[in-house]
Amino acid sequence: MQNKTFLLFLIIASAFYLGHCLKCYKCDSTSLTEFDDDCAFGRVMEKEYCPSRQGYVCAEYKYKFSVLNTTTYATSRSCEKIVKGNMCEAERLEAKKFFYGIVKLSSCYICNKDLCNGVIRKRY
Repeated sequence: MQNKTFLLFLIIASAFYLGHCLKCYKCDSTSLTEFDDDCAFGRVMEKEYCPSRQGYVCAEYKYKFSVLNTTTYATSRSCEKIVKGNMCEAERLEAKKFFYGIVKLSSCYICNKDLCNGVIRKRY
C-alpha cells in the first residue's frame, strides 16, 4: 500500500511540476532555400519542457551562411536560458564570433508563452 501511495504522489508531483514549466518547440533544420523550413512544413516538431518558467524563454533563430558560392539556411527552435541584454543581439554576436562572420543571424524571435516559437513573427 505504501508503494502505491508513493507512486501516486510521484505522478501527481510530476504533473504539477510539468504544468508549471514553459513548453517550447524543439527543432533544427537546414535547407538550400530560405522558405524550405522542415521545422515548419511537413514535419511534426518535438516539444520540450524548460526547467522552469523563470529564467527561460522559447526561441526561434534563423541563420544564413554561404560557403563556396552555396547559400544554406538553418532554423533552430528551442528552450533558451535568458541572458543579460538583448538575446537576439547576443545570438548574432555569438554566431559571428563562432563562425568568423560566415554565418549571419537573419531573424530572431523570443517569446515566453507555451509553444509560442512555432511560427516566426519578428524579423531581426
